Amino acid sequence: MTAVRAGAGADADDDAVGEEAGPAGSWWRRVGPVKRTVAVVVALVVGVNLVLGALDLLLGSDPGGPTGSSLATGDDGVAGWADLLEVRDVPVTRLRTPLEDAEIDPDATLVVSEPAQDLAPDAQQAVAAHVARGGRLVAVGPAATGALAAATGVDPGWADGGPDAPVPLADRPEVAGVERLSGEGRGRYLTPDGLTPLVGGGGEVTAVVDGRVVGVADPSLLWNRHLAEADDAAFALALVGEGPVVFAEAEHGYGASRGLGALPLSWRLAAAGLAVAALLGMWSAGQRFGPVERPTRALPPARAAYVDAVAAALSRTGRPPPPAHAPSPEDPP
Repeated sequence: MTAVRAGAGADADDDAVGEEAGPAGSWWRRVGPVKRTVAVVVALVVGVNLVLGALDLLLGSDPGGPTGSSLATGDDGVAGWADLLEVRDVPVTRLRTPLEDAEIDPDATLVVSEPAQDLAPDAQQAVAAHVARGGRLVAVGPAATGALAAATGVDPGWADGGPDAPVPLADRPEVAGVERLSGEGRGRYLTPDGLTPLVGGGGEVTAVVDGRVVGVADPSLLWNRHLAEADDAAFALALVGEGPVVFAEAEHGYGASRGLGALPLSWRLAAAGLAVAALLGMWSAGQRFGPVERPTRALPPARAAYVDAVAAALSRTGRPPPPAHAPSPEDPP
């Protein structure tokens, strides 16, 4: 009896330990090594994504991106220009639809900044149509010269070189608050006749204007690495005027993202990890329902089998079997 009580006490201690471990500990002991491995992998994937997401929010992403793109944070991108506008409460749109297929707000300023290649004729016509509807255009860099020519009817030509510290050449709103700019002399217009010289120096023209159209031959004046120098930030703000600003990004290789493709990669990985974790949880929860129910109920053994078992037990003790029936008082002793 003492041994039985000790065993019972040990069982009670095990139950207490199991209760203290909680559902998580009980689940971990119950599952097999495969499920434990899957659970560890899922936890690592989710944890790494959470850590990377937190670091990205705190430290930001590595600088990079296509030259002249408003999504590019590298030295030769213009993400700083877009951010500067947003800080000033100017609505900014990164247009991922090709210009020939896009519907652009006529009140918006369209910025075509250093496209990867010269615009196709259809895209140039779309730019000219935007200006004809009352919109503004800022064409930056050599590959945007075709858009400038389509919108103004004048091809100013483009060549490498130019002043690295140009100054305003006209009293226009596009250079309001600008006294001197800082760049790298990466472009100038050769034949700007018919267009109003806006910025330049040393007899060379770096930027031109014609009504609601502005052309900037030297894109470095608007790059991230020079935006905080001289009056480049004031120039970037004055160029676009009032109203919303649309940066053409399809011409940098950015396509429209839909469905799951619109989500950041870290979000998609985290979602996949959570999905696997949910499936694993359902799998482990299914084990708690036990085996499949038997088709028939297990009945106790027949009474005759019970009697035979008792008789066998009594025969092993050496005692006579009990009478077949209870003795009557009238029977002799």
